[in-house]
Amino acid sequence: MEQSDSNLAKEKPADVPNTEGMSLGQSGARYNQWLGKLREAGILKAERLLPEMRVPVPTALPSLMGRGAAREGLVQEIKALQPWGYSIQLAPGVLTGGAEALERTVYRSHLISGAIREGLRLCGRTPQGATAVDFACNHGYFSLLAAELGFDAVRGFDLREVNLRKARLLADQFDLASATFEQRDVYTYEGQADVVLNLGLLYHVTDPVRLMELSFAATSTFCIVDTITYKSPVSAFILRTNKDQSHHAEGAYNAELHPTYRALIDLMHAAGFVDLMEVVPEARPDRACHPLYDKSDRRCLIGFRPGAVVERLPG
Repeated sequence: MEQSDSNLAKEKPADVPNTEGMSLGQSGARYNQWLGKLREAGILKAERLLPEMRVPVPTALPSLMGRGAAREGLVQEIKALQPWGYSIQLAPGVLTGGAEALERTVYRSHLISGAIREGLRLCGRTPQGATAVDFACNHGYFSLLAAELGFDAVRGFDLREVNLRKARLLADQFDLASATFEQRDVYTYEGQADVVLNLGLLYHVTDPVRLMELSFAATSTFCIVDTITYKSPVSAFILRTNKDQSHHAEGAYNAELHPTYRALIDLMHAAGFVDLMEVVPEARPDRACHPLYDKSDRRCLIGFRPGAVVERLPG
C-alpha cells in the first residue's frame, strides 16, 4: 500500500534540513544546508566536462604589485576609499587589505593573466596591438593587469563612481595610462575589443543570457568568464535574494541568478562561443591556494569565437 505524502514527510530522516514554513529570506541558508548534507554523503562532486587550460599560479606577487612606490599620503588615500574588498599591494608593505585576502588576489592575478596570455597564443596574437574591455571592473585591478601585459588599450566600466575612484588611484600608482575607466551600465556597451573580461559579474545579474550574448558580441577573439558556480549536475540558475545594492561589489538588483557549472557551459555555447576551456592552475610545488577555486565553487572558463583559434585545442 502506498504511503501518503504526509506519512513520507513524517518519516524524513532527522538530519535532513527542515524546509517547511521557512521564509524566502532564509532560502540561502536552507539551500546551503541541503548542499552540506549532499557533500557529507559524498554525492555532490565537482564535474570536469571541458578540456583544461593549465597556467602557472605561483605564490609570488604578480609583477603589477611591484610597480608602485611608497609616497606621502598613500595610506590615507587608501583608507579614504575603504572598503576595498580585495587586498592589493600598492607599494612595499602598503596593502588595501589583509595578508589572507592578498593570497586570494595573488591567485586570481596569475590565473587571469595566464588565461589572457595562453588565449592570445592560441589565437596567434600577443597583447601588443590588442585591446581589452573589462565589464564591471570594480576597482580596476584586472583592467590594469591586462594593461601591464602590454595591451594597447584597456577600457574598464563600473556602475559605481566610488569604485572608479579606486581604479584611478591604482592606475596612477602603477603608472599605467593605457587603461581608462568610465561609469556606465555594462548593457549600454556597443563596442568591440579583442578580449573581454567578464570577471565576478555573471552571478550579480538577473539576465545572464543577455550578458553572455553581449560578451560574445563584444569580443573578436575570446572572453574570460570567472564566476561562482554550483555543483548540482543540472543546467540551472539558483535565485539568491535580499542583496544589499548599496554594497560596492554588488549588482544593480536585490536579486541574482547564480549558475550551476553546467548552466555556465550551456550559456556560453548558446551565446555563440564554439570552443570552451576551463582555466586551472598547473601542478607545481609553489602553487597558490584559493578556497573557492580549490573546492570548485568558483570556476574560470575561456570561450573562443568561431575561427579565432589557430592552434588545435586539446580534448
